Amino acid sequence: MTGRMMHRFHLAAVAAVAVIGFASVVSAADLPVKAPFVSVVAPAPTWAGTYIGANIGWDWQNANSTNSALPSPFAVNFFALALSGGAIPNATSQNGNGVLGGFTLGHNFQNGSIVYGVEADATWLNISKTSSTTTNIGTFGAFTYFPITTATQTKIDWLSTLRARAGLLVLPQTLLYATGGFAVGRVNGSTSIIPMGSGPAETCSSNGFCSLGSGSETKLGLTIGGGAEYMLASHWTVKIEYLYYDLGHLSYTANEISSALFERPFVGDPNLGIKTNITGSIVRAGVNLKF
Repeated sequence: MTGRMMHRFHLAAVAAVAVIGFASVVSAADLPVKAPFVSVVAPAPTWAGTYIGANIGWDWQNANSTNSALPSPFAVNFFALALSGGAIPNATSQNGNGVLGGFTLGHNFQNGSIVYGVEADATWLNISKTSSTTTNIGTFGAFTYFPITTATQTKIDWLSTLRARAGLLVLPQTLLYATGGFAVGRVNGSTSIIPMGSGPAETCSSNGFCSLGSGSETKLGLTIGGGAEYMLASHWTVKIEYLYYDLGHLSYTANEISSALFERPFVGDPNLGIKTNITGSIVRAGVNLKF
């Protein structure tokens, strides 16, 4: 191969390499370009806001009544004797239970994993319980009494609470909280003392132990409890809750209703005082809608 031919070969090789390189660049330029990877993190659910809800559960009512003789118009206080002798019980209990249901309104604030706020509710209870005690024929000294039935009823119509709540998010969707505040409820009580039997000497027409009384008040008390709440979605939560409440006491009198001849001037006079302390426990489940 001559020098001129060698020179031409070198030029051809260089040109070929240049063409191949240019083709590779053009081909690479035609390939699709992948978008850069971006990590998307879902925002943490928020508990802050106003909510409404409904609940259903069970209530255990504890009502304990004590009886005391009031000043008597007679020289001898027959009701004091009846209480000391066991003809009339000194204390009774009207402990009942039943289903409840109601509505809730509240507002939450959130600071990191701390959730706090205020909540109010109105609950229908209608729990009623009656205790009844019947004595046997007995005597106090020269006096003989016939079987007497003392019946006391205590009933709670409704209960509302206004409470503060504060809790900790153990998970973004799970809240454990404590709560406490005021409770208000409508309490009714009644007591009757009636001689039992069929004989004429065992009726109110001739027996001194015949009394009837009742009382009804809206009582203000306290409540405390706690619960757990779970966020199903951004606007829906479900909860389970326990509350203990104390409505204080209801006081009323049982008044003379006997038509016995020697007692007729005193019909209507109070002769027995009844004081009933009312507490209770609630367990309920609920669902809330947050705005």
